[in-house]
Amino acid sequence: MRDLTNKVDSVGPPTGQLTAAEWIDVAQELKNLIESYSAQTSSSGDLTQLSKAIAQFGNVSDYYTGGGTANAQTLTIVARPGAVAYVTGLRVRWKPTATNTGAATINVNGLGAQTITRFDGTVLQAGDIATGRYAEAWYEAGAFRLTNNSLSIPSPALPSGYITGLICGTSAADPSHDITFSVGQCRDATNSVNLILSSSLTKRFDGASIAVGTGQTGFPTATHPARDASTWYRVFIVGHVDGRVDFGFDTSTTAAFLRADLVTADVAGWNYYRQIGWVLTQSGDVNAFVPFSQHAEDPTVFSWVAHDTRFSPLGSLSATRQTRAVPLLCPPSAVAEVVVGLLDTSGSGTSERYLALTDTDHADIAPTNVLHTAGFFTRPGDSSWRTIPVRVNASSEFYERWSASGGGFERTIFVPRWRFAR
Repeated sequence: MRDLTNKVDSVGPPTGQLTAAEWIDVAQELKNLIESYSAQTSSSGDLTQLSKAIAQFGNVSDYYTGGGTANAQTLTIVARPGAVAYVTGLRVRWKPTATNTGAATINVNGLGAQTITRFDGTVLQAGDIATGRYAEAWYEAGAFRLTNNSLSIPSPALPSGYITGLICGTSAADPSHDITFSVGQCRDATNSVNLILSSSLTKRFDGASIAVGTGQTGFPTATHPARDASTWYRVFIVGHVDGRVDFGFDTSTTAAFLRADLVTADVAGWNYYRQIGWVLTQSGDVNAFVPFSQHAEDPTVFSWVAHDTRFSPLGSLSATRQTRAVPLLCPPSAVAEVVVGLLDTSGSGTSERYLALTDTDHADIAPTNVLHTAGFFTRPGDSSWRTIPVRVNASSEFYERWSASGGGFERTIFVPRWRFAR
């Protein structure tokens, strides 16, 4: 609008007169407000159009079209004038086109990027600005503060080490290559975030290229060493800073290869992980694992679906400590559910034998009738069986020692299942 200072006064013409062009400017601005910015058609029969336009403009003047990127949001005005300066109390509303993954800025009407924080002034957390939810912010003290219900309230932190659900099940369609994970949640290994799976998801062990999502390959082929036969691989749930979760396989204790490949295949931000199980590759197929089942009533227990679990059949007894390695029957540092069978071939009398199965950190002990992990009482031709849990070391080894050596006895050792502290 023109500056009309001193144009209307009592001095007289020409100082006290408005030209036609100056009158038109005033009328045109009023017409713009009525027609262009409030969707009315000027009418001499309605003398309330200006007040309606002001009310309409006030209702929508702070709404903008969202754009930009996850952490650099842009707001563009919709078919009307927008903010001309950042002033305290300036309110903006928009529908985001990207979900933030951490600290973020917004640029309103091209005025320049400004930090946006939570209402209390703290840094935004992943998902505070989310697609599909309208956002609202107020400008104050050099920054915008997110104030409306778009501000996501983080789930309360789960206790350190917490896990429920997330049961691994081999796929019925392809039990040697696919694993389906059930709904569940856990605290990540660094005790930083909750990892939440809201719908079941299936991952493939085979395949050339990793990808995020169900039905996709979960093995990091780009950075991980080549797959080997008869090798244990860790099963992980991994989390992104935006709240997404996925699953995969790795030999790294921190899922380092898996997370690196996911960043390449997706975007940066795959920072969180938690090991929830193991898989063992088959001896004749590096792209397939030995089928297993995880017990839903006790998720720490894993059993073989179809596998010869004997690793020491028909052996003689030894009264000196022996190292027993079960690398293909129990993963490193897990607890093997060892089943020991003793067959009495002595041909005479009732016999007693005592067994000590211990982990490799345990001092050597000579088993007796008062110091043992299992006692066996047999007669000729009888067999006796005991199940003994024992922790194996990083090489899947433990110690075995009997109270007396062979002489008319034979023993067999099985590992039908093992336990893993998820």
